[in-house]
Amino acid sequence: MRLSVIVPAYNEEASIVELLRRVRAQSVSGVEIEIVVVDDGSKDGTLALLEKNAGLYDQLVKQGKNGGKAVAARLYVR
Repeated sequence: MRLSVIVPAYNEEASIVELLRRVRAQSVSGVEIEIVVVDDGSKDGTLALLEKNAGLYDQLVKQGKNGGKAVAARLYVR
């Protein structure tokens, strides 16, 4: 079974790396955890930090314009 964790991020430079480390450290027996980060048009250094720390997540979705966390979370729907 796979569990997708969607992390909407807007100007989260101060906390995004630690948050992703903590999510990545989680484990559930028999469950593959996929981390998808949606950058919601951040204006600070969030996107650069995400690109530098690509090993902490499985997929990065870049939204050019800020639409709010709810919109960012909805962007990644399979």
